[in-house]
Amino acid sequence: MSYVDVEGLRPPELVAHYILACQGQALFLPYQDYAVIDEWLQAAPDVDALLLILAELLPPFFGGKDQRSGAQAKVKSMVGLRKLVLRRLRDLSLHQP
Repeated sequence: MSYVDVEGLRPPELVAHYILACQGQALFLPYQDYAVIDEWLQAAPDVDALLLILAELLPPFFGGKDQRSGAQAKVKSMVGLRKLVLRRLRDLSLHQP
């Protein structure tokens, strides 16, 4: 549940809010993640397309367990998903008329 009115958020804020909701632990993102979000938004046809891709990729990205200790994995940076999301956005743009 979110206490933020998502209707009034700009696209970068909306994506950041979604990422934070998926993480479930953090209150803010590292500065480098905001740069990655901006890069994704420039490559995306619209914010909804980006959110659909993130909806598919983020839960498994954040949901993994640390295999060595069995503890919950550390909070991961979006830099780890940067290229994969850009590739998905490129593939999406190739399939649009």
